[in-house]
Amino acid sequence: LLKQEEEKAWKKIQETRRKAEQINTLRAENEAKVIAKEKMHKKKWEAARASQARNAFMKDKAKQQREATRSAMLESKRHLVREGREEQMKLERQRQEKWMRDMATAIRSQRDNAKKRIEQEK
Repeated sequence: LLKQEEEKAWKKIQETRRKAEQINTLRAENEAKVIAKEKMHKKKWEAARASQARNAFMKDKAKQQREATRSAMLESKRHLVREGREEQMKLERQRQEKWMRDMATAIRSQRDNAKKRIEQEK
């Protein structure tokens, strides 16, 4: 009877040890799964951050290019306007100079005509 009880006790001890081993094994497996899952989430998060940074960089670069293009176009327009004004001023000066020459010629012609009339009247 004592021997049977001792065997039962040993069986219970062995069963308890086996269950404890299973529990420890399952715990280790679960911990490994949790760690793997955390690593995966960390990789995804890092990839998302890298993608956001890359997108922000590309957006900034595109904005700079648009601004540079806009500035170049504005400068080109300003240059064309400046050239147009200079051309208008040049043409206006030429018109005034021609008008002044024509007036000087007309005045000379009138003076010469007046001198001729005076001489003819004498």
